[in-house]
Amino acid sequence: MRRTAAATDDTAALAYLRALRAGHRRAQLRRTAYTAYCVLLLGGIWGVPYLTAVVRAASGGDWHGETADRVLAYLPLAAPAALVVAVVAAASRARWRGPVLLDVATAHWLLPLPVGRAAVLRPRLARAAALAGAAGVAAGAVGGLVVHALGAGRLAAAVAAGAGAGGAAAVLGVAAGTAVQRHGRVARALAAPLPLAALAACPLLAAAGRVPAWLGAGATAVVAAGTAALAMRTWRTAPAIPARVLRRQATAALRLTAALYAFDMRLARLVVRGAGGRSSRWRLPPPRRRWLLVPWRDATALLRAPSHLGWAACWWLAALALGGWSDGVGYGMLAALVAGYLAAASLAEPARLDGDDARRAAPLPWPPGALALRHALLPAALLLAAGAPAAVWWDGRGTATLLAAVPALVAAALFSAFRGVVPARLLVGSESPLGNTGPLQALAWQLRGPLVVLGALAVPPLARFGGMGTAAAVAWTLAAGAAALAWTRYTAASAR
Repeated sequence: MRRTAAATDDTAALAYLRALRAGHRRAQLRRTAYTAYCVLLLGGIWGVPYLTAVVRAASGGDWHGETADRVLAYLPLAAPAALVVAVVAAASRARWRGPVLLDVATAHWLLPLPVGRAAVLRPRLARAAALAGAAGVAAGAVGGLVVHALGAGRLAAAVAAGAGAGGAAAVLGVAAGTAVQRHGRVARALAAPLPLAALAACPLLAAAGRVPAWLGAGATAVVAAGTAALAMRTWRTAPAIPARVLRRQATAALRLTAALYAFDMRLARLVVRGAGGRSSRWRLPPPRRRWLLVPWRDATALLRAPSHLGWAACWWLAALALGGWSDGVGYGMLAALVAGYLAAASLAEPARLDGDDARRAAPLPWPPGALALRHALLPAALLLAAGAPAAVWWDGRGTATLLAAVPALVAAALFSAFRGVVPARLLVGSESPLGNTGPLQALAWQLRGPLVVLGALAVPPLARFGGMGTAAAVAWTLAAGAAALAWTRYTAASAR
């Protein structure tokens, strides 16, 4: 009887609050509709032509050939890896912005009141799952269409299998993210979703003819049952998310939006880092040599945030694979350089701590320029040590050029860490027929380091179409690395 009365009181209280916030909900609905309109408009402008080209290539067989066969040969590894990375990314993101995200007023004012939390939290979870599922289905369907365009499987089977795999991975990511919000431990939240995410690729592989059909059918049944079970458990346990986590993430979301509107990527990183919750307490023994002090601090910071090491390993493995596959020529090598930069950026995250907060490096006996170069020691050593076995395995010019590009890639990552705050004059901009140029100027200013360095590193892969040799390519790459390190030192010294 008491439970029934409490439920009635909760319903009445929530109905009263809904009536009070009707105007706010209408305004939020209009903003959501406008955002959806912008997404659809930009998707139609930029996405439809490419999608039309893929459909035309699939119907005409334009993409069939040796390159397509080489890409499809990697599909049994690439498809599960992509789904696993998507789930891991969703779980990692939930440390500062989970699927169950409240506005600041609800998190700080409504949650402490004696109102049933399920009626407040579950609608947010349902909306997040619906949006993620729709995006996953769309992305998976496009992936299946690309697989068919490369010459594998029938159109309907490939698209349906890709859509199912993408939707399942999206729901698994929501389940893992909600578990991270509850427990704060990414590894614990991924124990069940990761095997299902890897298994979700089997239907697409079966449609492409890479695994037997019976394996694809069995995997479909297992993934469907496992995903449904995880979704039900997530729905049941979502009200147990701690209020402190919801309040912290609601505040972080508001601050992050303000930082993005101001194009202040440095403040955005600080917000994300501050809302990430607890970190591990690994600590290395202090070094006995003075020159090892900065690498020791960087290694300790990476051990306390092991996700950066994981992402660096994934991106560097992808870079080495692309470099060996492309043999250092063409757009495959350009993709390898981009992946290598992302790996270096993950390892340079401790340097961003010093770049974001000058007080952190104030007790150190080096000026900012010299400090920036000392931050390059650990990322360069890790990338070279991890890439040396690949150089022996592939024994190709692509891997050699990629290893020679390590100093330049690390310098580009450190440049982004020590570039300073966006000048106010760039944010003001000037009026043009396409609108104010302030946002584009601010974005170009923040990306100028990686763009310039990657542009210089792109010369050998493209020039090899004209016969540029391996020795000349390595020499150019090393020279670009030396120039990038000098530019990074000058920028770090002048930014303070």
